[in-house]
Amino acid sequence: MSLYELFFGFKAETIASNPECFHPSNVDPRKRERTTPMQVLSLGMSRTGTASMHVALTQLGYETYHEFRAFANIRDYELWNPANETRFLGKPSSVCPVVDKAILDKTLGDMNAVTDLPAVAFWAELIEAYPEAKIVLVERDIERWYSSFERIFIVNYESMFFQLIGWLDPERTGLLNTWLHNGVARCQFRAGDGQEFRANARGVYKAHYAGIRELLERRGERETRLLEFDMSSGWGPLCRFLGKEVPEGQPFPRTNEDKMIQSKIKVMLIYGLRKKSREVFMILLPAISFAGLAWCIWRLTP
Repeated sequence: MSLYELFFGFKAETIASNPECFHPSNVDPRKRERTTPMQVLSLGMSRTGTASMHVALTQLGYETYHEFRAFANIRDYELWNPANETRFLGKPSSVCPVVDKAILDKTLGDMNAVTDLPAVAFWAELIEAYPEAKIVLVERDIERWYSSFERIFIVNYESMFFQLIGWLDPERTGLLNTWLHNGVARCQFRAGDGQEFRANARGVYKAHYAGIRELLERRGERETRLLEFDMSSGWGPLCRFLGKEVPEGQPFPRTNEDKMIQSKIKVMLIYGLRKKSREVFMILLPAISFAGLAWCIWRLTP
């Protein structure tokens, strides 16, 4: 991606590698219902290989909800955003009075597997809502995780450009911007600025994993329902746990998550800026045309 695409349109390779950004659906999540049983909850924190898990679960035949899926139907954030306020700030609303199975089915109803934010922030509710689903937990060295998390979440949180495009494009980038600033930073990480975001990150990361293990221990399900999965071990442990055949001739996916997510964020920002520029042009065009016509009449009138 480059400035060329801002002024002259997106290249074919950009569109091909970011399809969810260019062919968005417009489904109101409040009208969605569950159509398939939830089978897998991959509850590792974002930036722990969730994109690789998304690819792996998809290759195993699951319809998997990842943040990229939310990009494809950006209106999902119309429900995720109030759900975060209900869950973390104790501020229920008419849209989301409580985060329960009914609410989760509205965002995840056509999916039978989950990985990554925004869904995994509600790990306790997911475990409770879908007791038959198997749970996969991928952890990462905390300092390597923090480095990646900071580059993607905190840097974009502090970006004035991101906030500007969110203001100009409230229907798409604005919803994502609200989720990042309120849902992730303020709600999940209890942060009001970048400094607090950085200070709280590691503690929230540790609490996420400790909370999942403790909840499953209390439910007596840690030994039967949970796989602590190291992706370097390949397909074997995951496929045995899920009762799936190892994909023949396919190495376990290892995606460059930082590159993928940064690419998609840039696409959404440029897409929003181009959309707003076109709208402004169409508003100004009649005024410019009228002014030009008036000038011509004035010049030609004796």
